[in-house]
Amino acid sequence: MDNTRALEREEIAAIQKAASSARRNDTLNAQRMNALAFLNELSRAVRGSGVTPVEFSAIPRDPSLRDRRLWQGRQTWRIALIPSGKSDLFMAYDLRGDAVIGCNSRSSDELDINMVGLDGFEQGVSRRHVLLRPTLSKLYALDLQSTNGTAINGLPATVGRAYALADGDLLSIGRLHLQVKVVCKPEPETII
Repeated sequence: MDNTRALEREEIAAIQKAASSARRNDTLNAQRMNALAFLNELSRAVRGSGVTPVEFSAIPRDPSLRDRRLWQGRQTWRIALIPSGKSDLFMAYDLRGDAVIGCNSRSSDELDINMVGLDGFEQGVSRRHVLLRPTLSKLYALDLQSTNGTAINGLPATVGRAYALADGDLLSIGRLHLQVKVVCKPEPETII
């Protein structure tokens, strides 16, 4: 009798775990589809204005050996950064490692995303302002001791502390506000 109840409990737990996993996968798929639909809509709007459609720039151009090993055979973070008030202007990236956002009028190998074209200097963006760090589970933002600070969803970021970014978050670097749109992220590893 006790063995039967223990077996029933194990079966119920296994069914609940499978259902939870299925719900999580459905949620991830729905989020991915929403993000792709959003980018497709932006692409159509941009294409209609004569600008080229979405292309994801792979950054950094030369990922470290650690990053190459980490992302080998895995889906990387694909994001779009949309400047506030300029929904027709967006930047799409495939993050293959740490990416530095800043503003520099000269070409700089230390900068992966240059905000000079968005009047970065006038908006208070430092030369090396913020670092985006993709991991298998989260995408983090770290302020790089910028002069005018970094904020996530209006809350100031402390230097040296990593902040997890989510789809739709507002990343403010100086007075330049960027909406972060997560198009695709790594699949969670399943343990069987």
